[in-house]
Amino acid sequence: MLPKSIATLPVAWPDKAVLGAGELQGLIRSLFRKAIERVSEAHAGQAGRRHSDMQAEYEDAAFAGVRAFSAMQLLQGSTSVSESNGVQIITTSKFVEKDSQGEDVYAYRVHVQNDSDTSVQLVGRHWVFEDAHGHRFEVQKFAQGFVGQQPRLRGGQWFEYVSGVKLRSSPGTMHGAMLVVDEKGADFEAEINPVALSAQEASE
Repeated sequence: MLPKSIATLPVAWPDKAVLGAGELQGLIRSLFRKAIERVSEAHAGQAGRRHSDMQAEYEDAAFAGVRAFSAMQLLQGSTSVSESNGVQIITTSKFVEKDSQGEDVYAYRVHVQNDSDTSVQLVGRHWVFEDAHGHRFEVQKFAQGFVGQQPRLRGGQWFEYVSGVKLRSSPGTMHGAMLVVDEKGADFEAEINPVALSAQEASE
């Protein structure tokens, strides 16, 4: 969920999690332009308006743009998108807390969408986690099921699940793959691009 100060900004927020560099630049530009328009409209015809007051409002608009940029950077860093044979996988991580043993606890959400014209079944998954000191551990390749399910998805359908992991030290990374079977019985690996595991947001 977006921070309240970002969600109420005066432009339409993108409906996707990851933006390209050009799209992100366009979003920030539109934030600045919209904010400047609002300041100008509010003070149109107020010849006696103090320059220092208007400058302060322009600065507020600038900081709103910077906050939006920071929020998008954080979202970009903790999200990955991958696609294999029409199966799109969006993975997002979030720091939860430090546990009683001093380990960093993360939650991660995996959204799988079948954008192909045929049905597929998600059979198993493989995860590789690594902490800041290079300690690695894996979820067996290919561990069966997803939270007890092996969902079958027709074209346009999606499946989502949430799980968690602990790291001895942060930051870390996670990546992996899913074993997918198409309607003809042929299987393939849908790769999952690396996702950052960072406790940075805990101090914000």
